[in-house]
Amino acid sequence: MRTLLTALTALMLFVTPLVAGDLEDGIAAYEVGNYQNAYRLLKPLAERGNASAQAVIGWMYRAGKGVPEDDTKAVHWYRKAAEQGHPGGQVSLGIMYNQGKGVPEDDAKAVHW
Repeated sequence: MRTLLTALTALMLFVTPLVAGDLEDGIAAYEVGNYQNAYRLLKPLAERGNASAQAVIGWMYRAGKGVPEDDTKAVHWYRKAAEQGHPGGQVSLGIMYNQGKGVPEDDAKAVHW
């Protein structure tokens, strides 16, 4: 799981231009394991529709990093990011459908995402 999260974080950073401020600081906090600070910085951005923040919040819920592990909440945030075209959110949502985590297992939806 750690390898997948590392790869998805790298993908997110590659495809998403970073801007100064809470997004960059939140991602930096996540990368060094300061999950409470990452959540504090990223959650408001995710709620305002920032797809990168939504994907990271999803990863945090999936892995229980700074928040209780909760696959349903992870899917919620992955879906928000995925529907905006965020590659990390799309891949993560597809994996959840493939594994039946937080959603019923569905191969067609897994392939779609």
